[in-house]
Amino acid sequence: MLSSPCKECRQTFGSLSVPHTVEKCPMLKVRYCGMCGVYGHNQQRCPDQGAMMEREPLYIEQLIPSSLIVDYNIQSKTPLSPKPVLRMPEKPIWEVSDNEEAIRAALSANGEKPMICQQKGRMNKAEITENKLRLQKLAEIYGRRLVFLIDSSKPPPAPEPSKKRGGAKQ
Repeated sequence: MLSSPCKECRQTFGSLSVPHTVEKCPMLKVRYCGMCGVYGHNQQRCPDQGAMMEREPLYIEQLIPSSLIVDYNIQSKTPLSPKPVLRMPEKPIWEVSDNEEAIRAALSANGEKPMICQQKGRMNKAEITENKLRLQKLAEIYGRRLVFLIDSSKPPPAPEPSKKRGGAKQ
């Protein structure tokens, strides 16, 4: 008895798919499982979980070719160290360039009004300090960690000259 096309064929071929039974599905016949070596399913849906255990090495000796194990009479089973677990950062990172224009733009883009000082406030760095604090508060509200990026194409700022007065006394 013919039925409607299976889900796999409908998604792949759309209206061009031919009605068939699951046993005669062309998509399942094409799929090959590299673990058990059988056509009809892929590795994610392999019913033979024992084959998966054999494919994933548990001992260092499983990584050595069997001919060398026989030649050198290796009989030990040294366990592999546990797989490293990649840690994800606790909070997503929000990267902003460490210059006045970028900080002001980030504040404006998130609906926060940036502080704009006159020349005296800029010389004291009050504007950029206040805007960084505002941006940090926004990052906390959004649950992000704020990172200021330093532009490596520009040379670092020259150190300020010391304010010593008078010459050296001898």
